[in-house]
Amino acid sequence: MGRNVDVCEAATSTEFRSVSQNDVVPDNSRGSISTLDFRALWDLTRQERHLLVVATIGLIASSGINLAVISLLGRMVDSFASPSKNSNKDDLLVTVLTSAAVSLFGGAMTFLRMSLFTIAGERVVFRLRTRLFSHILDQEIAFFDESRTGELVSRISDDCSALQSTVTSSASMALSQALQLVGSLALIFSISWRLTLVMLAVVPVVSVGAARYGRYVMTISREVQDAVAAATSAAEETLSSVRTVRSLGAEAAAAAHYRERMLDSL
Repeated sequence: MGRNVDVCEAATSTEFRSVSQNDVVPDNSRGSISTLDFRALWDLTRQERHLLVVATIGLIASSGINLAVISLLGRMVDSFASPSKNSNKDDLLVTVLTSAAVSLFGGAMTFLRMSLFTIAGERVVFRLRTRLFSHILDQEIAFFDESRTGELVSRISDDCSALQSTVTSSASMALSQALQLVGSLALIFSISWRLTLVMLAVVPVVSVGAARYGRYVMTISREVQDAVAAATSAAEETLSSVRTVRSLGAEAAAAAHYRERMLDSL
């Protein structure tokens, strides 16, 4: 094992396959990285599939309600433009009441979606951390000689928390935005297909820029995680030998060393 091994990624990467809930062993097979990563992630989340299904239903409902609110706002504008005053007041009242009811239902669906995704994410991270810790304990002694304790602790805590964000907020927001995108395109296409085509003409340019920016952000995020792990390792080494640091009067030097490691994460 080499230095700076990302054990959190190793527990769910192509080099490891899950045998049971608490055992992970090396797998020498090589294949599609994205496919094997998806299988590893599914292995961690499949026990929460019921929560995720209900949360996805709530997500679909809340996304549809957001589009419905936009349509209702359009009806409100039309009611103001209506030449008939009586019909204007009646339509406006019905639209306002409908909008209020739809918004309340949408808020309930959003709360349901966020709650269930959060619960599922907490359980997934719990399962990942216990499995990862068991896997670390099964490593050879040489692995612990080459890896710092603070770095391993950072991988268990910080890196697994990053995965929790992916399973909960990132995944749900990505699905929500995709559904709203499809619904919005259908809505504006029904209003004016010519203007919709003009708007879609800029999509390829924006997509290329978004893809490059996404890869850049991914690289920066990985560097930040490595820098935080190094800072945690430095803090662990200092605190574990605090008597030596105090006897040498090296508190300022130790603090400066930790500050330099933290600056690398900025």
